[in-house]
Amino acid sequence: MNIIDFLMSNFFIFIVIAGFLINLLKKYSEEMKESKKQRELVQRKPAVDVRNEVEEARRFQKQASAVISKIETVKETKRSDPASSATQKTSLPIQSNVNRKGRRVNSLPISKKQMVQGIIWSEILAPPKAKRK
Repeated sequence: MNIIDFLMSNFFIFIVIAGFLINLLKKYSEEMKESKKQRELVQRKPAVDVRNEVEEARRFQKQASAVISKIETVKETKRSDPASSATQKTSLPIQSNVNRKGRRVNSLPISKKQMVQGIIWSEILAPPKAKRK
């Protein structure tokens, strides 16, 4: 009873203590709401469909193999018919070891497998599809 009489006689202290208690209760309820939202988000999170990812990888691999086959046919035609290669240079730019300024460029030979892996890795490392547009 002594504490109650003290608080009633000092109304300002009573208001400060009541405000502190209300603030504590408000923070506790907000934390409970946030934890509930996080649990709901974890439950709603869609599972990654591995089948679609595998299909996309196979599709990109087919595209890469088509590009590689086109490159090989261009190289074969260039080797077999040097006279027609001069006309092809105007229609299809082919990489050479000399750049436009006349300096030698270091180029590494790339195999089919490396090219396919490069295309697959570029798809993996690309930004997510939702953020591409």
